[in-house]
Amino acid sequence: MDETTDRARTIGWFHQQCIELWPWAIENDGLVLLNANDKLEQSLAAKMERWRDPQAEADYEEARLSFEIERFHFISTIGEAAVRLKWACATYPELEPHLQKAAHLFTEGRELRNMTVHVDEYFEGRGHQQSRFERSDVIQGVTADASSTVINEHGLWLGGRFNVQIAISEARALQVICQGLIATGPRIPS
Repeated sequence: MDETTDRARTIGWFHQQCIELWPWAIENDGLVLLNANDKLEQSLAAKMERWRDPQAEADYEEARLSFEIERFHFISTIGEAAVRLKWACATYPELEPHLQKAAHLFTEGRELRNMTVHVDEYFEGRGHQQSRFERSDVIQGVTADASSTVINEHGLWLGGRFNVQIAISEARALQVICQGLIATGPRIPS
């Protein structure tokens, strides 16, 4: 076997791992984020009920920090999934139309990831797409920048543009497609 074939096999194997891992990672990390949000809401309610209780304050602060960590982790997962799944289309070209249907994940999600990673530049007015950092009237008249979190009857929105529940739904649909592609057998050159 020559070096070119070895490289093609390695890339094919890696693409298969990508389509198996990343849709699941989006769902998993989205559910973890929603759970962290629930704990944050519960701890806020407890803090308000027992407003002079140091333990309620400490529990709230821990839940707030946990939510922020999970928020960043979820956004990072979305950004990485966008890159890896697009790359896997070289081996699985029939995946491309399904990725286009999940535009919420791969357009809004990637933009949110980039703005989150470079939030300091955006707050200083030097962001790559500065005019898109803040959104108005996206969610019933709410103005939010990419660092915000909005919760309404439609779910948990990151940056006023990215709905976590929709992302989980899109990821689940992609999981079914990807599992079907994997089931057809390996596409690794022999």
